Amino acid sequence: MTQLVVQKIFFNSANKMDSDIRKNADAILNESLAFNEANNDMTPTQFNQWCHDNSFGFLYDEQGKENKDGSYKMKMSDLSRQIKAGLIAIAENQETFIQWASDKDSGKIRKISAIKKTLEKYGVADITTESESDTESESDSESESDIMPMDKQDIQKMILENCLSEWRKNNLGDFYDFMAFCDSDIGAKIADKYTSHDNEKIAM
Repeated sequence: MTQLVVQKIFFNSANKMDSDIRKNADAILNESLAFNEANNDMTPTQFNQWCHDNSFGFLYDEQGKENKDGSYKMKMSDLSRQIKAGLIAIAENQETFIQWASDKDSGKIRKISAIKKTLEKYGVADITTESESDTESESDSESESDIMPMDKQDIQKMILENCLSEWRKNNLGDFYDFMAFCDSDIGAKIADKYTSHDNEKIAM
């Protein structure tokens, strides 16, 4: 089976990771986009099979629980989970990734776990620069009263999307895993905490 570029660099050549990532940025981005799309669109079982069918099987490198027939289900090690998070970060920040890769002065990526933070930091710096430039070229005539406030449904949607995004980025599962956690004893305690707090405010 073909060895992916991301396997060669993230899994086998960590000692020269930064330079190899920059040299192979286009290939890494393409592989990351395919990986992220499958991760978003498939169930965990389907995604597992997809990984093995598309050369990403190397991520399942640690022996998991024993099955009834005596075989073992393979799972991702800590390193593989870091690689997964890195691939997702690259796919979700593709323009920033390509810009970072071509910028010799950008921060170096020396370990897998730093990919997301490095891209976020580089992206924020880039956005700040663009914002300052836009401010200088545009008039300041727009007042705060011209900005339409978000309605309740928009705010609820934004908060839920942010929660689920962080949930997925930390490899905690899909939407149904999130809902199961909300229904758990821990989730209920958290809900009770904020529900009682709201009641106190209303009583006042």
